[in-house]
Formats: sequence, C-alpha cells, structure tokens
Amino acid sequence: MKNIIIVFLIIMLIATAGAFASSEHRHPYINPKTEKLLINTAETIDFNIGYNHRYDITYMYRVLNTGKPSVAQERELAKILNSASRDDLVQLFDVALKMHLAVNHKVEYFEKRRDWKNFTYCKNYLLPPTEEFHAQLKKALIAKDPSFAEIEKQLLPKASLWVKWYYRYAEEPVDTF
Repeated sequence: MKNIIIVFLIIMLIATAGAFASSEHRHPYINPKTEKLLINTAETIDFNIGYNHRYDITYMYRVLNTGKPSVAQERELAKILNSASRDDLVQLFDVALKMHLAVNHKVEYFEKRRDWKNFTYCKNYLLPPTEEFHAQLKKALIAKDPSFAEIEKQLLPKASLWVKWYYRYAEEPVDTF
C-alpha cells in the first residue's frame, strides 16, 4: 500500500511539473484564442509579446527595428483582422489596451516611489514598443471599422480599473488587523 502511494505521488509530481513547464505564464486577461490572434497580429508588424515575472507585466517588443510597418505588412495585418470575428477583435483590442495601461501603471508606480532604475527600464524599454503596438493596432482596427474609436472609449475605464485592481495587493500595504 505504501509503495502504491509513493508511485502515485511520483506520477502526480511528474504530471504537475510537465504541465507547469509546458505553460507560459501570461496575465489572466489573455485567453488562448486571443493570445494566438495577438501573436499573429504582432508578428505581422514585427512585434512579439513578452512577460516580465519581476514586474508581473505583459508587454510588446519590437523584433526588428524597422519603424513604421511597410505597406505589405499593413495589408497582411488587414487580412488577419478581416479573418477574425468582431468579438475576437474587441477582445484583442481590450488586451492591447490593458497591456499598454499596465506598463504605464508600472512607470507611474516606480516614479512615485523614486525607484529610478526600474522607472527608466519600464519607461524607456517596455512602454514605447507597447504604446506603438497599441497605436498601430488601433489605427488598423479603425480603418477596418470606425466604430473601434467608440469601443476604445467604452473599454478604457474598465481596463483602467482592472489594472488598478490587479496590482493593488502587490503595491499597497496590507492591513492584517
């Protein structure tokens, strides 16, 4: 009986380790379907998605420092956006907005605490490509459907509240009494 329990525990440990190793940590607001669309969209215009465990933020970074996307890249991006449903595009836009707001939140957080090393890193290296990706995605979505300008106005307050809610326990003192 004791050997069966040990074998069972070993099997469970291996299964858990395998599941943990095969999954990348991403924020809870990025579901697998949206993540796939986000990666395809980003790769089209020379971006990729990153995650910083230390700061607990998802961000975008440039793969190639090409500046503005070429006309061919914009056409490919339009093709990808046209093949997705409206609901998927709204969710994609929400994720890009939350990423942008989260990085911006960290910049403000480090500035408020006068943590200049982390402030400089977030402000100079994480924020610009994340802002740029958000702006390019917004431009492409508005070109496809002008109502995305209004959708952003609807998503912005909710996304802003979500970012503040998400980071509150890590950044605020906790009263234990």
